[in-house]
Amino acid sequence: MARTGVRAVVGYTRQVYWHESAAFDLTLLPELLDDTDPKNVYGRLVKRHPYFVDGLGLRIATATWVSPRTRTAA
Repeated sequence: MARTGVRAVVGYTRQVYWHESAAFDLTLLPELLDDTDPKNVYGRLVKRHPYFVDGLGLRIATATWVSPRTRTAA
């Protein structure tokens, strides 16, 4: 991350259908633009869109924090 200057890496850990990932990407991108703290973004997405977070296997990683591999049910 230091070499490239990226703040975070965002991706999916599961095999995804393009239409599901595209639909969620339209929700994910504005969240990333509106908040500079990926941990906050992940928390909001888990709360608002658990189907996509769990189904796609959303992971966000920064130099100091990584979202959980699996999520416990709320």
